[in-house]
Amino acid sequence: MKERWSSSARYLTLTLFVIFLALFLWYVRTIIQYLVMAAFVAYLISPIVTYIDQRTRLTRFWVVNIVYFTLLLLIIAAPVGLAPFFYGEVSRVVRDLMQLAIQLEQWGSQPVELLGFHFEFAGLVDGLSEFQGEFLAPLPKQVWNLLESTSRGALSFVVVVISTYFLLADWPHMRDWLISLFPEDYQEEVTELYRRLKQVWMSYLRSQIVLMVLVGVVFSIAWSVLGISGAVVLGGIAGLFTLVPEIGPFIALLLTMGVALLEGSSWIALPHYWIVFIVLVVYLAFMITYGLKIRPMVMGRSLRLNEGLVFIAIILATMRWGLLGALLVVPVIASLAVVGEYLRRRIIGLPPFAARLLFTPPPEEVDLALEPEQEIITKNKDGEVEYE
Repeated sequence: MKERWSSSARYLTLTLFVIFLALFLWYVRTIIQYLVMAAFVAYLISPIVTYIDQRTRLTRFWVVNIVYFTLLLLIIAAPVGLAPFFYGEVSRVVRDLMQLAIQLEQWGSQPVELLGFHFEFAGLVDGLSEFQGEFLAPLPKQVWNLLESTSRGALSFVVVVISTYFLLADWPHMRDWLISLFPEDYQEEVTELYRRLKQVWMSYLRSQIVLMVLVGVVFSIAWSVLGISGAVVLGGIAGLFTLVPEIGPFIALLLTMGVALLEGSSWIALPHYWIVFIVLVVYLAFMITYGLKIRPMVMGRSLRLNEGLVFIAIILATMRWGLLGALLVVPVIASLAVVGEYLRRRIIGLPPFAARLLFTPPPEEVDLALEPEQEIITKNKDGEVEYE
C-alpha cells in the first residue's frame, strides 16, 4: 500500500472536491445568506466578548452566554421600554408620510400647463398608489401568503440567532481548525494574514459605529433646532441609515423633507417649502463636510479605498444583494486588497508582508554582519520580527 498518493491522484481529488463544493454552495445559496447574516452579527458582538474575556477570569463559554443572552434580552425589551417615548413621534412621521402620499396623488391627478406645454402625471400617480398600497399601508389580500411569509421570516430569524450563538462560542476552535488545514510551513503566514484581515474588519466596525452615532446626534439636534416634527426619530433614522453609505443618508433626507413639507417648523414662521429648502441646505452643508473631512478622518488609513470605487461598489452590491450587500461590500473589498497584496508579494518573491517599522530599535539590536543575500531583520517593541 502506498503511503502517499501520486501527484495526479491528489490533483484529481482536489479538482473533484472543488467542483462538488461549488455545486453544493450553489444549491444551498439561500441558506448561506442567513449564515452570512449570522456571521456579521457575531462579528458585531465579538469585540464585547473579547474585551470581557481578556479582562476577567471567566471562561469563554460563560462570557459568550452572558453577553449573548443579555443582548438578546435587550433587543426584545428595548422596543417595549422605548415604545412610550417614540410612539408619538413615530406616529406623526408615519401619518405625515401617508398624508404626503395622498396630497401628491391629488396633485398628480390634475394636468399641469407650463410654458405652453401640457403635462400628465397619471402614470406617476398610479405608481405612487401602488407604493402606498404595498409599503406605507400593506393590506395582504391572501392570508395564506401572509402566514407563509411570516413563518419563513420567523424561521430565518431563528436560524440567524442560533448560528450567531455557535459562531461566537466556537469561533476560536473553528479558526484554529481552518488554519490547521494549511501545510505546517505556511500556518504562521496564514495566522498573520488572518490577524491583518481582522484588523481591517475591526477598524471598519469602529468607524461605522462612530459615524452612525455622530450623524444621528447631529441631525437630531439640527432638526430639533429647526422645529421639525419627529426630530429624534428622523435623526435616529439618518444615523442608522449611515450603515448604507451614500444611499442611506439620502433616503433619510427624503423622509425629513417630506415631513417638513407637510408640517413645516414649530417656530419658524415661513412657508413649508422654505423649511424644506432650509432642511436641504443644512443636510448638504453637513454631508459635504462629512464626506470630505469627517469620514476620512474617522475611517483612518486602514481602508485605503478610492471613494469613487466605494460608491460604485455600494450601488452594485445594493442592486444585487440588497442591504446586506451594501453593508459588507466595503470591508470585503478592503479584505480582498489585503489578500491581493499578500499574493502579489509571494508571486514576485518578496516576504509575505510589508515591513511596518512602528518602533525604531537601538543600533545594537540590528545585526549588520549579514551575508549579501540576507535581509536585515529587526524587532519592534512587541518583539515581532520585521523585514527591512
